[in-house]
Amino acid sequence: MLKGKSKKIIAFLLALIILATVLMLSSCKLKLPNLTDTGSEEGMLATPQNVSFNEDTNEVSWEGVENATGYLLWVNGNTYEIGAGDLSKKIVLFEEKNEFKVKAIGDGEEFTDSNWSLSLVYTMTVQAEESLYNKVNIKLAEAAKQYNYEFVSVIGISYANLNVGNLNQNITVETLCKVNNRFCNVQYNFNCSSYTSLQEMIENFDNAIYLNHKYQKTVSYKSAESLLKSGSYDGKMQELKNHGYQITVLDSVVREGSFYGDVLEFEIVGTYKATKAGADDVYFSSINRVYILDPSRNEEANYTTFLEYEQLGLRTVTETKYILHEKSTTLDYILDWEQKSVEEQVPSTN
Repeated sequence: MLKGKSKKIIAFLLALIILATVLMLSSCKLKLPNLTDTGSEEGMLATPQNVSFNEDTNEVSWEGVENATGYLLWVNGNTYEIGAGDLSKKIVLFEEKNEFKVKAIGDGEEFTDSNWSLSLVYTMTVQAEESLYNKVNIKLAEAAKQYNYEFVSVIGISYANLNVGNLNQNITVETLCKVNNRFCNVQYNFNCSSYTSLQEMIENFDNAIYLNHKYQKTVSYKSAESLLKSGSYDGKMQELKNHGYQITVLDSVVREGSFYGDVLEFEIVGTYKATKAGADDVYFSSINRVYILDPSRNEEANYTTFLEYEQLGLRTVTETKYILHEKSTTLDYILDWEQKSVEEQVPSTN
């Protein structure tokens, strides 16, 4: 009899233990990961959502993530660092099938990096493959890749020889590239000997023959903007100003200067827009060579405050190149670029 009671008591105790365990678990709040909103663990940033690709602008974009200090964009095995304020990047596509994904970057203390987003796969259409944007960028990216440069963007065009049959360079494209995470200005020279206008050269840029390039270091200072604030620019830029045009910088790069005794010489390469009420907008590329007499040995001071030297007569500016564009900007890779005669380059005051 005692043996049977013992079994019942043990069974009853086990039931109580099981019941207590169930009640305890049901009262606990389990913290489960929320992959959509907060990452996969505490302190992890949310995973970027809605990654998309616009084939008209060649841009990958995504939704911002709160507390992100930046983003990593993965494209076909290449990774790009993107600033916290940027939620898109223009890219050059080489493959028919392309894959993109994005990760949010944390501060390494309070927040850790997010998971990679779901991959977006984009198959290039025939129209996109033959677009002007891709023709220009693929050609320049291929030329840059030979020297382990990363092509970033077109700044302008600094030379165009329209003589048919010329075996030397026919067009020089000014670009911004990166080498070991440092920006540089690279001028790529191409032969387009069968074309008689800049428009034809650009439209058939995929058939251009790469000749050579010239690499120059750049500085990050805003000398192009500073140039516009100064009293005079020299050359065609100044003539536009004299005709009442307001000039703004569309894109520019400053080539690192060289010291020649007591003189500092550097160049500003840019594409500009000139506007005036009642007149068509004017787009042009220009290279301005700046000379500073008795310069400071502080590089940044020379580039950011050089316009102040004008009042002291210690600065001169010489416009060495000027090429007029029509209808749009170099940043959009114009279809209508055409070199004009000197008489046609500056709009009439009428």
